[in-house]
Amino acid sequence: MRDDSLLVPAIAIFAGIIGLVTWPFIAIFLHELGHATTAKLIGLAPTHLIIGHPDESDPLFSFRSFGCSVECWPLPFGGATIFATPPTERFKIFIITIGGPVVDGCVIFICLLL
Repeated sequence: MRDDSLLVPAIAIFAGIIGLVTWPFIAIFLHELGHATTAKLIGLAPTHLIIGHPDESDPLFSFRSFGCSVECWPLPFGGATIFATPPTERFKIFIITIGGPVVDGCVIFICLLL
């Protein structure tokens, strides 16, 4: 007979570690996606979504989605949404700026509901 009594706690610990490592990347991606989405809603075209801090090495991975290049770098400190033509009107800048924090607030609200 096998004793699998340690299997469930080991899986839970492994899942917790994976969650702690990936959560900063997911949170930054959602935040930057908020900026990009609000920019698209007001007629601007984001060209790059950068997740993490770029350095001399290559990104961990990159892909294209909805006409936008997404790059994920090894250090999950900050991010950026880059536009083909930067906004000049103050109202558009304000709307794009609050897009990320609004998504953060929605994520927090959903987490509290769970």
